[in-house]
Amino acid sequence: MPQVKLGLIGGGYLGSIHARLALTQPDVHLVAVADPDPAARERLSAMGIPAVDDVDELLDQVEAAIVACPTHLHYPVARRLLEHNIHLLIEKPVTSSVGELDELVALAEEHHLVLQVGHVERFNPAWTAARPMISRACWIRAVRTSGYPCRSTDIGVVADLMIHDLDLVLLMVGSPLVEIHAAGSVVVGPHEDTADAWLTFANGATAALTASRVSHQAQRCLQIVTPEGTLDLDLAAQRCWYQRPDRERLEKLSLEKLDPDQRQQLKNRFFDDFLPRISIPVAERNALYDEQRDFIECVRTGKPPRVSARDIRPVMVLVEQIVEQISRFTHRNRLRACPKVPSDTAPVVRLRRKAG
Repeated sequence: MPQVKLGLIGGGYLGSIHARLALTQPDVHLVAVADPDPAARERLSAMGIPAVDDVDELLDQVEAAIVACPTHLHYPVARRLLEHNIHLLIEKPVTSSVGELDELVALAEEHHLVLQVGHVERFNPAWTAARPMISRACWIRAVRTSGYPCRSTDIGVVADLMIHDLDLVLLMVGSPLVEIHAAGSVVVGPHEDTADAWLTFANGATAALTASRVSHQAQRCLQIVTPEGTLDLDLAAQRCWYQRPDRERLEKLSLEKLDPDQRQQLKNRFFDDFLPRISIPVAERNALYDEQRDFIECVRTGKPPRVSARDIRPVMVLVEQIVEQISRFTHRNRLRACPKVPSDTAPVVRLRRKAG
């Protein structure tokens, strides 16, 4: 089959990774990367990747493109590409607003084009291994933290990091959201750099999410409690564990009948006998490569992408709601720390406010 002629918009950190992976796709011809920064083009050229300074130079040369430029440019760049009948994979967040997203979805559907969004955790092999085991998520705890990235400063940490976990939470719960509580802080700015959100759903499920890009510790962890047991995912290390209590043995357990020696033996063997933790096999995969692979197959076959722009709309709505609550919270509490103060010393404050 002929190769898909692919363009890439943005040659920064993530764009460079996309470019390297695109070169390894067997049925893709990476035509060029468009970036106005001469340093970025020089770096790409040193990697053997053609680079141009304007997206217009790609319009008549490609049939598909990956948009990995700064978020505030996603909408104008994507609109121009869609108007030229070019299939798109747009990195998250897909746009700066839900309104812009709706316009792009309408335009893509009008032209019968693929419009995929880069929510790469959907392709994380740890998530793929855990997904069939999640019968009904009752309680979800997500923690996603990193050091200050010195990029993506045109958006806050909710749209930058927490959005991944919001996507997975909505996918797992599958029930209407009935209440939102959110708080956060501005450390470097101009947008929120830390965020906590608490979500309650109509089916009784609850989720607590923490995100920070000014943390001394990098984490991408997800804990999911179901009626059958608990799943622990390390999305960074791509590992997964399942802990299922032995209900029958626990029901027969009677602590008051045990002598001190028996209690000590129970303590030593409690997890082995009553609450075993099993490591779930996880395939060794490159999630970003698989995301690209899905996009190329959609372009070739016309099948819907695993993460379409229309599918991601509820996540974008939720991002806007959380950011608005945090904005009101930080304004009311004037919660802005000095940039030179370590993030761990920032005050921890909780706000309880109903959505709307």
